[in-house]
Amino acid sequence: MQIRSVFVFFGWTVFTAAGFSMSGCASDADTGDVGSSSQEIALQRGVDYSWSRPSPSGLRSAGYTFAVRYLSYDTSGSHGKILFKPEAEALTAAGVDIVANWEWGADDALDGYNGGVEDAREALRVANNAGMPAGRPIYFSVDFDATPGQQATINSYFDGVISVLGRDRVGGYGGYYVIKRLFDAGKITWGWQTYAWSGGQWDSRAQLRQVQNGVVVAGGEVDIDEAFTEDFGQWHYTGGGGGGGGGDCSVHDDHRLYCGNTSGAAMRATMSGSAAVVNHLQTSPSWFDCWGTGEQHAGGNTTWYHTLGDDTSTWGWLPGVNLNTTSAFDADPSAHGLPRCSLPPSNCAVQGDGKLHCGNTGGAAMYASTSSSSSVVNHLRTTTSWFDCWGTGEQHAGGNTTWYHTLGDDNGNWGWVPAVNLNTSSAFDGNPSYNALKKCN
Repeated sequence: MQIRSVFVFFGWTVFTAAGFSMSGCASDADTGDVGSSSQEIALQRGVDYSWSRPSPSGLRSAGYTFAVRYLSYDTSGSHGKILFKPEAEALTAAGVDIVANWEWGADDALDGYNGGVEDAREALRVANNAGMPAGRPIYFSVDFDATPGQQATINSYFDGVISVLGRDRVGGYGGYYVIKRLFDAGKITWGWQTYAWSGGQWDSRAQLRQVQNGVVVAGGEVDIDEAFTEDFGQWHYTGGGGGGGGGDCSVHDDHRLYCGNTSGAAMRATMSGSAAVVNHLQTSPSWFDCWGTGEQHAGGNTTWYHTLGDDTSTWGWLPGVNLNTTSAFDADPSAHGLPRCSLPPSNCAVQGDGKLHCGNTGGAAMYASTSSSSSVVNHLRTTTSWFDCWGTGEQHAGGNTTWYHTLGDDNGNWGWVPAVNLNTSSAFDGNPSYNALKKCN
């Protein structure tokens, strides 16, 4: 896989965009001055950078008040450009705020829906570990001159991102045309447009603009960015709306509950205190996308809340006793705007052992890998089986690329079964980790 990353932005005081000279893009985009077609006034000015490490205090002294920084899969080739918590704390202490942008490879967005799901889950994990407050958005890069013919695949990628973060927390980075198409299709709420691949045009819906590349500031090479709205996704925005959550509990415009919670609280595979622990909430406050009823807990009611944890990319359930909700809220969260969770089919559920127990096609072939062209290594003879994890592979007759891993009935061989042979729903197959089934290593 390519190296994926997330960017973070730093910004500053009022700046006039008119007449600003812009250098060529560092990538193989169009170069030269894009002109000054916009007479709008930038509210803050910031930078973005990857491998260099400019001085946080030097950035602030130079008038930059925000920085866009990378989040990425942490490999030997990408480690040096990722934002980690010590850097985030140093920037914040210097008065430089942070915005997160994901980019492992320039063409991540051509990985389609499943790629979007995987990238968003990892982006959220890395950003949370760096200290991103609950509810803040993440931008995802389309760092090439995308054509209209590629837009359907790009839209599918962002649909995958939306399935993890919710549309209100999803942003896009790219040139004018791809940003315009993403906004027009309702795939992003936040836009960071680069002058590259833009022909001098700016989409007025984009909160951020990248206007110059390769400038040395405060001892490091950076790109220059401008913010045109008060809230452009920076971590410590305090103007209200779109993020945060504080110590209170309320449902925001993204239909998620933002609420204080017990730090380190265990998340369960199902709504039962005896179910397997699949993750933990290390931060407070946190967000919760829906609720359900299950086993009575120490809070004296049966309300449980669903969310994505901080240790891994696995979703799970938290009993209401671990949230700062009131008993009146727990009695009917839907009355306060939080949707009730849509659970998987009754005969397909992740149980206390952390495994998916589900109906399946009797006699289904099991393959050596996630491809029907690989060798058949076993069969499922029973019509209800368990599956210990899932993965992505070749598209099968079910119309998706999800496969499930298990031990067969003919011999001692483990193998892969395409989702079309299970009674799972398409929503479940879209991201089994959402329902607490771990992804195979």
